[in-house]
Parts: sequence; C-alpha cells; structure tokens
Amino acid sequence: MRGYKLLNFPVLAGMFSVIASGCNGNEISNCPLLSADQSASLMAPALDFPLTVAVDPRFTLRENTYISQAVHKWNAFGQNTIGHDLFKAVSGTVPGNLMETTPMDCGRLSDLDAKTLFVVRELNEDNWKSMGFNPGIPGATFRCTGGGSLTAQSIFIYDQFIYSENQGANQFESVILHELGHTLGLDHSCIDKSGQPNYAACANLPDSHPYHQAVMFPSLRMRLLNGPEIKETLSSNDQSRTRCLLNAY
Repeated sequence: MRGYKLLNFPVLAGMFSVIASGCNGNEISNCPLLSADQSASLMAPALDFPLTVAVDPRFTLRENTYISQAVHKWNAFGQNTIGHDLFKAVSGTVPGNLMETTPMDCGRLSDLDAKTLFVVRELNEDNWKSMGFNPGIPGATFRCTGGGSLTAQSIFIYDQFIYSENQGANQFESVILHELGHTLGLDHSCIDKSGQPNYAACANLPDSHPYHQAVMFPSLRMRLLNGPEIKETLSSNDQSRTRCLLNAY
C-alpha cells in the first residue's frame, strides 16, 4: 500500500500507501535510466494499457475535473513515450466487495479485473481509520499481486481531509496524479525511513533535489508562505522511472 501525507508547514501532507503482495520491480531494476539509489523504487508494473479508471460517481464535478486533468497528463506522457494512452477514465459503480471489505484483503478481490482500477471517494473518518490511516492522509493506492503479476488495484481518496483544511482542495489534482503513478508501478521517489544503497532516504533532501521535486515524493506540504505545495507536472524523475516500467528507454 502506498499513500500520500499532507503536512502542515513545516510538516508534509500524508499522501500514499500501496499494498503489493508477492511481486516488486526488481526485474526492471537494471534499467539504465535508474540511479543506483532508486533501483528498489519500482513495483510490479501494469502491463495492459489503457487501464480503465472507474471513477466513483460520488465525486463532485470539480473533483472529476481534477481527475480528468491528471489522467490527461499521464496520457500525454504515454502518447509521447509509447504512442498510446495509459488510462481511460469512465464513471463506474464501485463493486460491493470492494466497499464491504478492507481493500487490503486481496483474497476477496480476486474477481476484479487487473485492467480496471477503481477510484473511491471516502468521507467517513471511522472507515478511513479502519483501513489503517490517520485523517492526515488524503489518498492511498492498494495493489494486489500474485504469481508475479498485478491482479487488482484501487485508489481511495479521503475527501474529508482535503475539504477540512484551508486550501486543501487546491492539492486534489496533485494527490490524484501521485496515486495514478502508483497504479503504473511507481513507488515513492525516496523513502521516509533510513535510506539504503538501492533506495534513497527523503530526510534532508533540499527542495531543489530531483527526488523532492517529483510528483511521487511521499508528502506534500499544506502551508508554505505562498500557499499549499502543488505538484501538477510530471518531473524528470517521474518520467524516467515510468520509462523503465514501460520498457521505453
């Protein structure tokens, strides 16, 4: 599970979490575009494009606009890189078994299509906490894998947090863009815990560092002097690592 953290200055905004079982990106860790300290930053890739993004009809019109914009940005990259879209957004009913069980229960989600990912709107704090998240985390991506392949995945967005914070709605597209990156197989650009040779630590990275500038950086600051931190453009780091996942280098 991968998620985002929204943080009040100087803290970050809780961003993403992803659950992956039985597979990671080690098979593509030798991509020439990967720095040594990011060779463990890839997960099991999605391989069948475009992925259908089934959007919960409970999202507002404004939120749907942000989701469409994030999908468009990833698709523009896909067109420039491999000649076709990475995602196709549709409005879709969330399957009952996805709502009735924890998204981490991969065994109960075996009938979901790996080519379709659901974007679910969650407003209930108790439900969010039951998934293991605190209210400071606005989004999480859940991925199930088996036999070396991706079998199911879904994105949950905690709207209550986004709209309970001043200007938090301005970061909605940043969160969606980040979560869609997880569904492609991108892990965070660095890790919050102590670093290791194949995965850099986020601590003490300057704002100008490519890993910090990435959409896939694990947190987003809520309050800076000029407003909330916004990341709505795929950075060079996001693009190079996605090229590795797409075998387009």
